[in-house]
Amino acid sequence: MIAGSDDGYEEIVTQIGEVASLEAMQKIAGNICKFYHLANIAYHAVYIPGAKMFNPILVLTYDPGWDTTLKNDAQGFWCKQPATQRVCDHVI
Repeated sequence: MIAGSDDGYEEIVTQIGEVASLEAMQKIAGNICKFYHLANIAYHAVYIPGAKMFNPILVLTYDPGWDTTLKNDAQGFWCKQPATQRVCDHVI
């Protein structure tokens, strides 16, 4: 993706850089979905500068039931999430 001045990319990066809590990051993730018309995202960060939390973090906008499944089953993560399940069905 090539970021342009009208696609919101720089604003989103600025917001992420200023985030100070997991709850704030969850809100930003939801806003990313709305802005780009996405059903869900998985946001992984090794380090968030302003956050006072253990790193790395994984912020998911999926239904809470999916959150639990994905976080507890890292090995099957890619084939179980809704966004890639159809791809895995054809490859595996």
